[in-house]
Amino acid sequence: MKQKKLVSMVGIIVILIFSTILFSGCVSFLRDSLFGKEDKSINWEMIELEKAPAMNKIEKLGVTSKERMSVFRYAERAHAEDKKWYRITAPEKPGVEYYVYKIMTANGAAWEVYKKK
Repeated sequence: MKQKKLVSMVGIIVILIFSTILFSGCVSFLRDSLFGKEDKSINWEMIELEKAPAMNKIEKLGVTSKERMSVFRYAERAHAEDKKWYRITAPEKPGVEYYVYKIMTANGAAWEVYKKK
C-alpha cells in the first residue's frame, strides 16, 4: 500500500516537472514568434538621466513594436531601477536614442519606451 502511494506520488512529481518545462518552452516560443527574437548582436549602452527628457522631442513606441521589445529587454537585464529615466544608445545605430522608464505595478514591471524624433 505504501509502495503504491510512493510510486503514484513520484509519478505526479515527474509529470509536474515535465509539464513545467514544456509550458515554459511554449511561452518563450510564443513570445519569440509574436514579438520577434531579441537581437543580441547590438551592444546597448544605458545611461541614467537626472531628469526626464523633453516629451515634445520623443515619441512613445507601440506595445507590439519589436524595437520596444529589444530595448526594454536590455533594460530589464541591465537591472534598471524603478521610477528612473534611462537613455539607451547603440554604436551600431548612430543617431538613434531610446528612453525608458520603469513603473512597478501589482502585476510586475510596466515599461514605457520612447524614441527620439
